[in-house]
Amino acid sequence: MSEGYFQDVELRKKPGMGTGVFATRSIMKNDIISSEEALMVVQAPETPLKFCQAYHALGDEARAELHSLYFSSVSKGTMDHPFHTEQIETFYKDHVGGVESNKDMMDAWVKQVKEACAIFNTNAAQMNIGGQACSGLFSRFSRFNHSCDDNALWNPHIDAAGKYRMDVTARRDIMMGHQCYVTYIGHIAKKADWVTRQKALDTWGFICQCRNCRIERHVKGVQLPPNHLQPHSETDDSEGEARRYFAKKSNIPGQAEEAEEAEEAEETEAENNKDREHIATRTMDNPQHNILTQIQATTDRDIGVGAPATVITRADALREFRKRGGQRPAMNVSRFPC
Repeated sequence: MSEGYFQDVELRKKPGMGTGVFATRSIMKNDIISSEEALMVVQAPETPLKFCQAYHALGDEARAELHSLYFSSVSKGTMDHPFHTEQIETFYKDHVGGVESNKDMMDAWVKQVKEACAIFNTNAAQMNIGGQACSGLFSRFSRFNHSCDDNALWNPHIDAAGKYRMDVTARRDIMMGHQCYVTYIGHIAKKADWVTRQKALDTWGFICQCRNCRIERHVKGVQLPPNHLQPHSETDDSEGEARRYFAKKSNIPGQAEEAEEAEEAEETEAENNKDREHIATRTMDNPQHNILTQIQATTDRDIGVGAPATVITRADALREFRKRGGQRPAMNVSRFPC
C-alpha cells in the first residue's frame, strides 16, 4: 500500500458502480479525506516504452495493488494496437527476458503489461506541477467515483521529499454514510452541457448518473439504453427525484406544487415504514403481542381503516383524524410503544 492515510472513510461496494469511498462519520468542509504517495508516475509524453520502464521498476506488492484496480474496456482496447505490442515485446527482450526469450513467457508478460496500462489509463490523474506534465496513479484516489456535482476536491503536488502526492479534501460537508465523489473532467463538469460532459467521460466507459446529468437529460428528453452500465458514476438519486428537482426550480404553473406533494408523500411513506418496522419489532417478541393485535384490529374497525390490521402509525391516525373533520377516533395508546 502506498504511504499515506485514508481518514474517516471506508471502501464499500455499491451495485451498478463498483467500489466507492463512503464517509464513516460526518466530514466537515475542507477536511482532508485522503492523502497518499503515487504508486506509479509516467512523464509526458507518454509512450509504451516509458510505461514499461515505470511498470518494470515496481515491486511485487505495488504491482499486485495496481492490478487490483478497475479498468474500462475502452482503455483496454487501445492497447491492442500492433505498435504497442511491438514496443512492449522489444522492452521485454532488452530488459526482462533477453533476446532469446521464451515466447510463452513473453506473451504472458505482454498481456500483463497491457492490462496494467489499461488500469493506468483508466485511473491515472493528469498532473502539471511546476510546468512538468505527467500522469500519476494513486491507489486510494482511484477508488473515488465520479460525479459532475462532486463533494470532494483533489490536489496533486510534490512533497518536501520530492515525492508525488495526492490530497483529497471535502468540498462541502459530507454526512456519515454518504459517498465521497470527485469529478474526473475538471472544470468541464461545471461549465459544459451534458453532451460535452459525457463525451469527456467516454474514456471511462460509463454514462454519468449524477443528479445534474439526469436533470439535463430529462429536460432534453434524452433516452438512455435499457441496460447501460455506470461503474464509477453517482447513482444515488432516482429519476423521479430529478424530475421533481427540475420542477421545483422551474416556474411552470402547477409543476412545483405537484413536485412538493410527491416529495411529501414519499417522505410520509418512508416515515410510516420506519414506524411499522419499529412497532413490529417491539411487539413480535412481546408476550402480550396477541392481545395487542386484537386491540389494534378492534380500533381499525372503529375508525374505518380496515380490518384486520396489525399496525397503525401516528401518521395513519392523523390522516383519519383530519378526514373526520377533527373528531378524534377512540384508540388505545398502547398502539404506539416507545
